[in-house]
Amino acid sequence: MSVGSQEVPWTTVPIFGTWLWPEGNLRPGTYSVHSNSEVTNEQADVIFPMGLLKAGALNTDEQKSMRSFEFFSPAQDDGNNFPQGWRLTIRISPAGAEPITFELYPSLIHLPNGIDLQDVVVPEQLGEIKPVIIGGVPGGFAKLDAQGRVLNAAGIPYVSGDGELSDAEMLEVVGDVTAALADQLEPPIDLVLLYENAKV
Repeated sequence: MSVGSQEVPWTTVPIFGTWLWPEGNLRPGTYSVHSNSEVTNEQADVIFPMGLLKAGALNTDEQKSMRSFEFFSPAQDDGNNFPQGWRLTIRISPAGAEPITFELYPSLIHLPNGIDLQDVVVPEQLGEIKPVIIGGVPGGFAKLDAQGRVLNAAGIPYVSGDGELSDAEMLEVVGDVTAALADQLEPPIDLVLLYENAKV
């Protein structure tokens, strides 16, 4: 089967990516491709070894290609390959930048377009995700108006007939805040109990 520029008798999935300098020129660097399993292809009677499959320098010849990196991988779910479900690890080290590691499962579903590495989310690049509590929205914390009254998620103050919060209304507010903070208070704090004890 022919995929991209490679003529081989087995199905391949193109994997590619481009790294540039800010001015738009191809950035030099190196790459390596590893497999976590030995894979055999019955159709072509070939063996792809476990470990390093390919390594080299990123392409910087724009006449040759505008892609820095291109690799044609067997499909991990191809019925002619054994075993199935194996993984590729691709490590890209652009000059002057931090190395990037991609863990991929090249599959038949990626054909015919292949896998563009710019579309792959690398978890390490997301950074630490911290919990955020937003004021005045369901699940967030309560807001106050200019008179110091507690507002619900719709921006309407909790008030009783005399303009003050009744015990029932206050317990509702405190209960909402407790629920919003339930996963973020260490150790868990029962704000309703604290409120009731404060009235004694």
